[in-house]
Amino acid sequence: MRLGQAARLVVTVAVLALVPVSLPACGSRTNRFAGNGYEFRYPGDWKRLSTMTFAATAAAGGLSKEAVGVDDTNLAVVVTAHVSPPVTPETIGQIEGQMATAVKRVAEQGGGRVTAGPQQVTMGGLPALLFDLSGIRVGKAVVDSRLIFAFQGTLEFFLSCQHTPDRADQVEGACDEIMRSFRVTGPSP
Repeated sequence: MRLGQAARLVVTVAVLALVPVSLPACGSRTNRFAGNGYEFRYPGDWKRLSTMTFAATAAAGGLSKEAVGVDDTNLAVVVTAHVSPPVTPETIGQIEGQMATAVKRVAEQGGGRVTAGPQQVTMGGLPALLFDLSGIRVGKAVVDSRLIFAFQGTLEFFLSCQHTPDRADQVEGACDEIMRSFRVTGPSP
């Protein structure tokens, strides 16, 4: 995926995350996801969710996706995709403007706005860009979102955390935990 196509993936992920379907928890109160070439920790009272079909993710350039959450609206989604050219700590500043434009478009299409970002951060030791969005319409709910785009060369890890106002502290705390514990463990599918 070319970085110019990043907007299409952002829009697809943002739109498809709006219609989640819960799956049963995996039998125990696990708080660790490991697969797709990465791992992260999340609250033990959250469950794994299915928020989009893999075919739709793949059509947008996504290689894999994983979602966890407290319910169908308050959740975190991780999607991997290929990007070109490679993004490194030295070159991440060169894509800030392009990513800011794409994220602003997504926010406006959802009836909201970007309230912060791009901010250069790290996730799992990888260079990343963070954005905060507010007032995004998701079905009948209005949510705020945090979007993080982390890069390992030509591989992008996109983390989207969204919440309703009454779940803000819980989801923001979980998003912080996912960002702190995120680790690349091997090749993505």
